[in-house]
Amino acid sequence: MTPPFRFLLGSILGTLVFPPLSESFGRKYLYVVSTVLSAVSCVITGVVDSIGAVVVGRFMAGVLSGVPFTVVGGSIEDMWGIRPRVWVIFLWAVVCNVGMSIGPIMGTYFTAVLGW
Repeated sequence: MTPPFRFLLGSILGTLVFPPLSESFGRKYLYVVSTVLSAVSCVITGVVDSIGAVVVGRFMAGVLSGVPFTVVGGSIEDMWGIRPRVWVIFLWAVVCNVGMSIGPIMGTYFTAVLGW
């Protein structure tokens, strides 16, 4: 299995698990914990020399990426009314798609400039 699929499988699992947890126990702690653990999994992926640890780090990063993908919709629904919510969801979707489009380009640039 190639590395992007490990992240994708983790993301699928995260999007199935986290939305019900956010509805039952609240979103604040889920955001904080997923942010901290996502940073830890990225550090693990970047620092270790073991392929097994890289697989685990990428999978955990994928699982934790399910939080902003799915839980933010409920947060936006809680904060805004119907009309502003449409524009906020639209802007959030645009920013996410632009970020995912520019991310690989920036990653390639930094790799070339820093000689990684």
